Amino acid sequence: MSAVHLLTVALIVAAGLPLAFTIVRSAPAALLLAPLATALVSTVAVVLMLVFGAGFRSWLATAFMITWAVCGWRLCRPRWLRRKQPAPPAAPSPAGAPWLAVGVTAGVLAVPFLLVLHPPTSWDAHSIWWLHAGYFTYDAEIARTAMASPGFAFSHTDYPPLASAPVAAAWTLFGHSYRTAQLVSALTTFSAVAATVVAVATAFARSRPWLAWSAGVAVGLATWATGAEYVAAGYADALWSACLVGAAAALLLGRDPFVRPALGLVLLTAAVLSKNEGLVAGGILAALVTVRERRGLGRAWLVWLPVGSGLAWVGLSRLAGSTSDIEQAEPLGNLFGDTARLTSRLHPTLDALWETVGPLVAVAVCCSLAGALLVRRRRAASGTGSDLWIWLLSCGYTATLVATYVTGPSDVDWWLGASADRVTVPIAMLACLSAVSWLLAAVSDRDGPAGTPERSGESSAGDHPPAAAAYQAAGA
Repeated sequence: MSAVHLLTVALIVAAGLPLAFTIVRSAPAALLLAPLATALVSTVAVVLMLVFGAGFRSWLATAFMITWAVCGWRLCRPRWLRRKQPAPPAAPSPAGAPWLAVGVTAGVLAVPFLLVLHPPTSWDAHSIWWLHAGYFTYDAEIARTAMASPGFAFSHTDYPPLASAPVAAAWTLFGHSYRTAQLVSALTTFSAVAATVVAVATAFARSRPWLAWSAGVAVGLATWATGAEYVAAGYADALWSACLVGAAAALLLGRDPFVRPALGLVLLTAAVLSKNEGLVAGGILAALVTVRERRGLGRAWLVWLPVGSGLAWVGLSRLAGSTSDIEQAEPLGNLFGDTARLTSRLHPTLDALWETVGPLVAVAVCCSLAGALLVRRRRAASGTGSDLWIWLLSCGYTATLVATYVTGPSDVDWWLGASADRVTVPIAMLACLSAVSWLLAAVSDRDGPAGTPERSGESSAGDHPPAAAAYQAAGA
């Protein structure tokens, strides 16, 4: 790795550190989240460029300066403008050693990311994400022309820009290099996976801290359960999948997720702005969170802001002239069309999904059923959200996946062979999240009183103790 690459990594981390610290209020955790924060700010710069024109470099500088100013004000604002009660920490600190927990997390996750040392030759990375970064690097006119060009239709120019924006930012500073692009893409994905670890540990904050962090690491490592070779190769599948699962852990399993919702909302925003599948799955997650928080809709509406940002990109890309191959295939019409065609595509689709992720899901289902029978009271006492929400999210996403393959325009066998192991990453991660939630309940030393019902998943402002007291009870 050259000095330029080391400088690139340092700048990607440093640029996002103020926003990351504002989100998690923990210096160790902020280091993990910083590259993803840089990607989000770079995405804002891309959107501003497409809307208002001018060059990407000027909007990049503007976006970061505004972000740093807002973060500085948030962190240094007068005492009378702050909350009367300080918010709880973003994640439990094992034995008062947050740096050790973050260091171990980074070390464990860094091992499989050594695949970033492979040559940058992946097809989708070049033909989609880095190609988009290339035309984002210049100005609005070039970007709009490329997005509307029929010659670039193969590149899915309608895809959201988060996976490409940080690469464009790095290229703006250091020039075009595919090695730099692969490094920045891998660093952004690493940050997303690490942020998911933090989100899972936070959701299980009332468990023993080291167990909560171990559960987070286990969910993070599930990113490599299917399609491991794509995680550090410049693809966006692991990026949006990790963000979705982290958001699900924070918003569906946390005792009171809207006491400090920033991390979950940021991860959901990153998911919907990374790939079209992320927008669909993010919409399902937002609907589930709304149902779960139906007694507190005054807070739950926040979860639709990330989904709104994804829909805004859809509108912006259409105005720029982008098209979607899935939309052009008219999936709704195909769904109610030739029954023989649908049946012929359904069987290979189900077979491929089962071969890819079926056994892992089956094990997780067994863990869930056993947990519901044996340790339901312990789970209820810990305040962890209902496991049903995770399975509803997984089933909803799987259903949209099957519908897409069955009604899509491409040859189904080729399509499944090229993508099944990538698009099933969130299914594998959600299955792992469900399993570890029951394992934590099994080793918990908190038994609820006799007759304590399990939380059905709903929450409101009135049926939770103060957040600070909850964290104090957890020993965080």
